[in-house]
Order: sequence, then C-alpha cells, then structure tokens
Amino acid sequence: MRELTALFWAEAEKYQVLPLLGEIATVWGFPKESREQTKFVYYNGTENIASGMIPPIYNRSYSISADLYNPGRSALGLRSGIAGVIVAEASFLGGFSLYVERGRLKHTYSLAGLKLDTIATRDELPDGKVNVRYEFTADRPGVFGTGGTSRLFINGKQQAEAKLEHTVPFRFAAYDGMDIGTDNGLPVVPKFEYAKVLPKYFKGTIEKVEFDLGAAKPSAEDLRRMYLGISSLSCVEAWIASIRWGTDCGRFWRKRKTDEHSDDEQTYFGSSNRGCL
Repeated sequence: MRELTALFWAEAEKYQVLPLLGEIATVWGFPKESREQTKFVYYNGTENIASGMIPPIYNRSYSISADLYNPGRSALGLRSGIAGVIVAEASFLGGFSLYVERGRLKHTYSLAGLKLDTIATRDELPDGKVNVRYEFTADRPGVFGTGGTSRLFINGKQQAEAKLEHTVPFRFAAYDGMDIGTDNGLPVVPKFEYAKVLPKYFKGTIEKVEFDLGAAKPSAEDLRRMYLGISSLSCVEAWIASIRWGTDCGRFWRKRKTDEHSDDEQTYFGSSNRGCL
C-alpha cells in the first residue's frame, strides 16, 4: 500500500494533475500553474476581494508596492496627515496588513493567530507623492510554509528589515477577503490603536497597489500535504460554523421562549440566525 501511495503521487506530479480538489484548491491560494499570473494591480476603494481572486503570496517571494499621496499635517494640527490601511487580507487569525500609523509605514503578519510580526520604517513618509514597498524574500521558494526576510522601502530606499521565521502555507481564510484602503471584518492587528484609532478609510490618496509574485513550484510532497491540510481545515471550519450556528439558534429560541410576544424578535433574529427556522 505504501508503494502504491508513493507511486500515485509520483504519477500525479508527472502528469500534472496536482493540486487535487480542482477549483477548490484555488480558493486556498493554489491556482493551476498553466494560468497563474504574477502581477496584480488594485485601486483605492476595492473592498471584499474574494479569496479565489487574491494574489497567492504563499511559499514564494513577493512584493507589494503602493503609490500614495501624503497631504501632510497642517500647521495648526487641524489635518492629521497620512494614516490608515493601504492593503489588508483576512484577520488576526491569519493575515497581513500594510498600513501607515503615526506617519510611519508598517507591516504586520499574523501566523494563523499564533504570532504577530510587525516591522516599521525609521522615518515618516514625506509629503506629496511617495512610493512605498514591502518585500518578502523567501528562504526556500516552493517549500511549504517557508520562512524569509521582510523589508520596507520608501521611495526605493530600504527603511526596515526583519526575519519572518515561518509563513502560512496556503490561503489565510476561505471566508475573509482582501481590502484596499481599509480593513473590513476582524482586524489583522488586534490592538486598540490599529482597530479603533486608525481611520476606517485611508487618509491620503492611494493611486494603486501592485503585487509582484516570484516563482513558486511546490513539490509533489508539499502538494500532497496541501491536499490533506485543505481537507482537515475544511472539516475544522465546518465544525466551527456548526457550533456558531447551534449557539445562535439556542440564543434565539431561549429569547423567543421568555419573550414570546415581543415585537423585537425579527431584529434580534438577524441574518446570521436565519438557518434556525
């Protein structure tokens, strides 16, 4: 059986049938090699980009470049200057955010909610037109969850560098998308200043955000692990969703029992509990 299993994966790689799960695999960041693109451009106000349309930054080197306009602070302090999220994907349970806080460019990476890695530039962004860039250089491109080096640049000049020991090997979440100029849903950075103090929408101007992806060709073993990982994660997400659904149903029926004639039932019921009927 072990020999047959090994032969199956070897032949699957040879005849290019990997990754398995067909179109579902693209949701988790593994587009088919034949149609994979390496450049993606987005513009300000693009929100809730679906999982299958997000650049697959996993297991490879990549860069995120943004052309901005910084209005600067006013002399009397009536205008705070540039601030907010440039681009963010998913949440603190796994995701990343490139943003400006107190005038400095920052990048935070969440490793499945287990660890937050943040780097920041030494200098504040200059007034006027400015280009900012985040670069990740993978130690071993194509290797599942490879570590690497993060760097931040302002107008082509390197401002920060830090080691990222591990990365998430496939899509951060199948249910949480990517936003330009904001961070919808659960925040990537679970800290007060990011989630509450930063403006909901970017202050300044985002001309465009461009992703440039390096080459990445996972091995047959990594693709096999991806297949098993997706299967496991799908089961876990379904299990979590069922628990949430059951909890919501329980709340609804308890309220209905104690307040059977209330006019507020429909308001309490809400869209997230419709399955309880």
